[in-house]
Amino acid sequence: MNKYKTEISPPSDFVFPIIEDVEMFDANEEYQAHIINAKNILCGQKLRRLGKDMELPFGLSFHLSRHTFATNALNNGMRIEYVSKLLDHSDIGITQIYAKVISEELDKAVEQYVN
Repeated sequence: MNKYKTEISPPSDFVFPIIEDVEMFDANEEYQAHIINAKNILCGQKLRRLGKDMELPFGLSFHLSRHTFATNALNNGMRIEYVSKLLDHSDIGITQIYAKVISEELDKAVEQYVN
């Protein structure tokens, strides 16, 4: 990320130079929503291509990266409230789905150990 950061970059700057008209982006919510949607679509396309090039046995997607982050964060002890906030979930119940996955994995691990 330091590649894109300059000595005079304010903290509010975008990390990657993907917004051509920053003033319009900041001033117009409709334009902002359009740009965000377009960039999300582009990101998804690039991830799918990367996954294919790497010959992964599953589809690579932005959603998968969010799921992986949440699962790893919870597995490593991050509080569920923090994970929920970082993922911008509107309800902590959504984040609890990731905790349920971890709980099921723990149950399987204990079952294998006991048997």
